[in-house]
Amino acid sequence: MQSPYRVLLYYKYVAIADPELTCYEHRMICQKFGLLGRIYISHEGINGTCAGTLEQVKEYMRYMKFHPLFGGTEFKKDASDFLPFRKLFVRTRPELAASDLFDAVDPAKEGGKHLSPAAFHDMIEKDPDVVLFDARNIYESRIGTFEGAITPDIQNFRDLKEHVQDYAHLKDKKLLMFCTGGIRCEKASALFKKEGFEHVYQLSGGIVTYGKKIPKSKSKYKGKCFVFDDRISVPITDDVLAQCDHCGTSCDRYLNCTNAECNKLFLCCDACAQTHNHACSSTCAATPRSTWKRSDRPVTQA
Repeated sequence: MQSPYRVLLYYKYVAIADPELTCYEHRMICQKFGLLGRIYISHEGINGTCAGTLEQVKEYMRYMKFHPLFGGTEFKKDASDFLPFRKLFVRTRPELAASDLFDAVDPAKEGGKHLSPAAFHDMIEKDPDVVLFDARNIYESRIGTFEGAITPDIQNFRDLKEHVQDYAHLKDKKLLMFCTGGIRCEKASALFKKEGFEHVYQLSGGIVTYGKKIPKSKSKYKGKCFVFDDRISVPITDDVLAQCDHCGTSCDRYLNCTNAECNKLFLCCDACAQTHNHACSSTCAATPRSTWKRSDRPVTQA
């Protein structure tokens, strides 16, 4: 049976003169269509992930197609058996991807060369001078990444700018960047080019598009792709790269700690989820503020 819902992931860098007004108008449209999700608007464009029925999603994409600012937006589409959002948030932000770079780089003009998934894959296979660079956070790359990729030990994308010179010895290499859907690579590649890296490329459409275009049997990406909704991750291949934070067995299932005051994201196998009350530690498992809410919802789902 066909999955009843569709999830959209998208962004577009475009100058917006009045983000507050555009945000208000966009919120009204999303409410009209009945969409749920998170959409951010800034002076530099729009970045969103939202979900609804197939018809609701079609109506929204049709609206975007003819919008004077957002026409031409490329959508990454996923099927889902449940709505991976509980509410609709349409808000303004200083930046689309929180890098703390603001206007120091212009991703629309200064970013790395875009490569289609097929070209990206081909370059990995045939060019010995490439270096793969994961522009995501460490908790994302922990459950899946490209084979042999550099995975910066950062918890927030904004911290990447402090580590650029750690890779200065790679300035003569061909740097192949990738992230979930492409938006962080736009700024990361522009940043690296500004710091003197001459040959910078980025995976167009991100990991989610690569996973749809390249068969599992040939994929250079292994494991799951972390996503920022209630699915938490989607599988690209069947490989399990990580381990349970409690017992160390192979595991790629993330949970949020049941202690509302902690809410830490941690990896947990089925057995430890039961014995530790879906908490990240014994202390949290014993807290009276236990608020586990996902007993009837799968943690990960394609």
